Amino acid sequence: MREHGRAQKERRWSHPRKLAKKIRILGQVIQIDAAKIEAHLGKTLRSPLEETLNALLDAEAQHERQRQYHRLP
Repeated sequence: MREHGRAQKERRWSHPRKLAKKIRILGQVIQIDAAKIEAHLGKTLRSPLEETLNALLDAEAQHERQRQYHRLP
C-alpha cells in the first residue's frame, strides 16, 4: 500500500500544469534586487582593485626612477 501512495505522489508532482503552478507560486517568494547586488559587489571589489592598481602604478614609477638613475652620468 505504501508504494502505491508514493507512486501517486510522484505522479501528482510530475503533472506539468500543477508543477508550473507551484513554480509560479514559489517565484513570487524569492525576489532579487539587482541594484543592491551591484552596489554590494561594487563596494566589495572597489578597495582591492584600487589597491592593486595603485601598487602597479607605484611599481611602474619605481622602475622608471631606477631606469633614469642608471642613465645619468
